[in-house]
Amino acid sequence: MAIKTDTFTVGTNTPLENHISDSGGGWSGEDTTSFDVIETTGEVSYDGVGGEWGLSGGGAAIGTESPSTADYYVEFTGKLGSIDGTSRIGAVLRYNTTTNDGYYFRHIAWAGIVGIYLFSGGTQSELGNADIASDINTYYAYKFQIVGNVLKLYQNSVLILERTNDAITAVGKAGLLMGGIDPRITSVTVDYATSEPINTRGSMNLRLCLEL
Repeated sequence: MAIKTDTFTVGTNTPLENHISDSGGGWSGEDTTSFDVIETTGEVSYDGVGGEWGLSGGGAAIGTESPSTADYYVEFTGKLGSIDGTSRIGAVLRYNTTTNDGYYFRHIAWAGIVGIYLFSGGTQSELGNADIASDINTYYAYKFQIVGNVLKLYQNSVLILERTNDAITAVGKAGLLMGGIDPRITSVTVDYATSEPINTRGSMNLRLCLEL
């Protein structure tokens, strides 16, 4: 059974922090008041610039469920919705609700950049990024997972970025990240991940770029 599933089905427009997911858990976290579940489309929208969680330029909505192990993934379908440079979607892993530390990825409309980041002790560190071709109005399937110290990011089942990092080993929680103008997420699954060989076959224009 998955840790969390949500298709964001509601009878009326509902703030995300008041919504109960398909699997029975709720949502909390930083800046959740800017997330809304839209009844007509069954999507989560974002209506605020956000509280700059992790210097991401957006807000983080964290599932209230606690995984029993530290190896799991977040998989969701979503779109950027606007070419505006602040528009972004992403996911969060091993999130600490006390310190706000965690790993996250974001796909930002500006230049089509996808990056994996560590947020720890109030400081953001970019672990790696990739330039990908994408359309702001197309829905893509993203999967962000961690097994041990290996983080992997997929778009439409294609591995686009992989990095290793040992900074956070605790279980933490999983969630979503959104920011900017009109990004949308239609469904999400959080489930346990198993070890698999490191493989960059199918990777798309990987490059490491440090941004301070």
